[in-house]
Amino acid sequence: MTGQVLGSEVDTRAENPHETLHEIPSKAHAIRDMVRASKRLVILTHGNPDADAVASALSMRSMCLQLGVTPVLTVAGDGTLPANLTFLKDSAIIAQSDDAAVADADLIIYVDCADASRLGPLYYRITNELERRRHTINIDHHVTNTRFAELNLIVPESASTAEILTHLYDALDMEIEPDTATT
Repeated sequence: MTGQVLGSEVDTRAENPHETLHEIPSKAHAIRDMVRASKRLVILTHGNPDADAVASALSMRSMCLQLGVTPVLTVAGDGTLPANLTFLKDSAIIAQSDDAAVADADLIIYVDCADASRLGPLYYRITNELERRRHTINIDHHVTNTRFAELNLIVPESASTAEILTHLYDALDMEIEPDTATT
């Protein structure tokens, strides 16, 4: 299938529904505004988290804090933290579990999570709550992402979700704190 011609540009969304690195700035302000409007924000990443999942969750948490919003929870879907990542500042928060905080959230930000079921045990415990209508943001680099959120920033050309977050910081003219930069 070929893209539709729109004026002088070709729309290739039907072929590739995801964003490119160049489109990050156009989504950055909407993400910022949703974070600032939130009162009970939760950041989630996939179960059995790898370095990208943990770094992305911690980086998103740092961004939210700089925007004046303290996430009530930042966790991996199975409440685990790999032993090789315990040296990261604040990494212990990834290994929490609080289903009630997720249920009460007015904004859920998913990072490095191609679909909600990748949360693992958390998803299966509270599927109905996760599927309840509320504001959601999905930031990921997997081409298989199902675009399940209200606002999706899916950039498969990025090597990692952490790379996408670096571009978000730049687009919002925010400084990446030294502890965040080392994650």
